Amino acid sequence: WSYEYMNMNKKIDSYMMMKNNFNFNLIETDNKLIIPFNNQIMMITNSMDVIHSWTIPSINIKMDSIPNQLNNFYIKINKTGMLFGQCSE
Repeated sequence: WSYEYMNMNKKIDSYMMMKNNFNFNLIETDNKLIIPFNNQIMMITNSMDVIHSWTIPSINIKMDSIPNQLNNFYIKINKTGMLFGQCSE
């Protein structure tokens, strides 16, 4: 996944770590997406190839990423900690 913080003009590419010390098999990444606590933010998704689905299962968030289409949704995280996102399609 690639993430952009529009207000900071910053882009992050995040890849799965095949081996790590935390036993989070295939969900640990090399670069983390940091979402501010208790602030509403807009997420925009798209895809360059096929339909993907970006999800954070522990807080019931899921959004499709479709080629040639921008999908957006608003998110407000009201719990602290490390949450794991993943592709569910």
